[in-house]
Amino acid sequence: MKSLRTMSSKPLCGIMILAVVAVIALSFSCNSAVNSKSSKVQKDAVSQIGFYETYSWDEVAEAFINLNNEVKKQNLKPDEFTLEQLLNTRSHTEHWSRPEYNNSTPIIGHTLVEDTARVNSIIAQYGANFLPQDLKLAWSIKPYKPFRDFQGPECYELIALKALDGKPYMTGESIISAMKENTPDGQYCMSFRFDDKGTEQFSQLTAQNINRYLATVIKGKVYSYPMVMCQVENGNVQVAGNFTEEEINNLIGFIYGK
Repeated sequence: MKSLRTMSSKPLCGIMILAVVAVIALSFSCNSAVNSKSSKVQKDAVSQIGFYETYSWDEVAEAFINLNNEVKKQNLKPDEFTLEQLLNTRSHTEHWSRPEYNNSTPIIGHTLVEDTARVNSIIAQYGANFLPQDLKLAWSIKPYKPFRDFQGPECYELIALKALDGKPYMTGESIISAMKENTPDGQYCMSFRFDDKGTEQFSQLTAQNINRYLATVIKGKVYSYPMVMCQVENGNVQVAGNFTEEEINNLIGFIYGK
């Protein structure tokens, strides 16, 4: 798991935050403006964008350890892995129960691409008996290589979201514009802007989650989960990361129904 890093821009309230986790990121611009496009966003598209509060691993660790113990009690075949092993790229070392294994991020684990279906199956079978009712789990949009030498296999991250009746804190229905931009380090990103109602909602969401992580989920996949460093009051949000220009164009095209 890559560590978070932040970049500050001294002008205004604070800061311009670029929080990078694995291959995905979200930047909250506390005061800067974002140009809007003339065409209208499609409501059925932006309604599929959700902004979630998250659980930290530390908050759900006991529940997952109990769930994993239940899986271990089952008559696993010799070639089957426990949930903990699957979420630690098939490692046979037990990490979760170690006192030093603390993790304040919403990352439950990283899983080999071919193991995601098995993880989903285990959680669907046993999760209801152990996990919080408002916990919603979602995979990162893109796989990445979690090891420092970047020579290992690609993995997806499993992220712990908070959801009331399966729903996010707010959806993207208040988004009024989206456009392609470049981050200061030259990466392609998508910037979007909320209307007044969405601006107020997002302001409240960020205010009550200072030093916690928020996740942006689009069509069921996690695009970003940065730590909130300041209240975002201007309604401008930027989704950035290891995205190609084509991927950003496709995402903006989806929002505008093109």
